[in-house]
Amino acid sequence: MKRTLAAVSLSSRGFARRPAPALAEVGAVAAKERVQEKRGEVDAELAKKTQNPIADLASLPFQYNYDEKIGPTEDGKKSVLNIQPVIPFSLNQDWIIISRTIVPLIDQKDTAPNGAADESGLGDIARFRRSRRMQCSHEAGSRVIE
Repeated sequence: MKRTLAAVSLSSRGFARRPAPALAEVGAVAAKERVQEKRGEVDAELAKKTQNPIADLASLPFQYNYDEKIGPTEDGKKSVLNIQPVIPFSLNQDWIIISRTIVPLIDQKDTAPNGAADESGLGDIARFRRSRRMQCSHEAGSRVIE
């Protein structure tokens, strides 16, 4: 299927269609290629940052665990969703603090007879903080952990 761009011009008899110049089509294709190239660069930079443990990049990973056949009657089920935000704080050019918190959301059913231990809610929240001293290396300005 061949597509043709068309421009509309107003004449004394009304609207008339005429083919658009080929230059407009070439410009549109070139602009689309530039956008795709820029998007590829941004994706590559983001992929590189996710592999760097001291990158200035916050993340919000989730971990889901499901257990069944628990309790004395082995009819119990337990679901745990761990929410684990990782947030870096830069103090200055040399120091960064990385905060990592684990918030478990727990739902357990039928772990004791007659629903005596059916519970849902927050588990024990664990917080970790770590400081790292960074030193700039001579390789393309990358940072090295001491």
